Amino acid sequence: MNEEQLLLRQLLEDAINDVYAEPRFILQHDMQDLEGLEQSFAFRVGLNLHERLKNTDYSLFDLDAEYNKSLGLSKMLEEFENGIRPDLILHQRGTHENNILAVEFKGHWNKFDKKDKRKLIGLTSSNGDYQYRLGVFVHIGKIKPTFRYFINGNEI
Repeated sequence: MNEEQLLLRQLLEDAINDVYAEPRFILQHDMQDLEGLEQSFAFRVGLNLHERLKNTDYSLFDLDAEYNKSLGLSKMLEEFENGIRPDLILHQRGTHENNILAVEFKGHWNKFDKKDKRKLIGLTSSNGDYQYRLGVFVHIGKIKPTFRYFINGNEI
């Protein structure tokens, strides 16, 4: 990873750890584990990441959840005939010049889906339309997250 990718990785991991440290952790209520809250978890991460980005050069870019547009059309990858909707992206809307970070989340209650991996490979491919600088798959664990990273269309 280059210096920028390491910074993005750290900012994202810190934002995710912030969610795990919240007094009212989104995946627990009244001492019970909750499941099926990937979108809520991603939202909480987005809020925390937004705060962390405010003091960086990335504050000039757009942080979006479930964003499925590409230059006014649907965001497409070859093997996804109905288009794609990344869980969280950091980019500049209206151009592909500043596609910075693409994140997919999957909860411990779901198996890792090969579609998520193919999506991150496609979004980060140096030969593709989008060329995100870093792709991250986040497995939402009960106690802590685990991460898989994608650069230039490869898992590293």
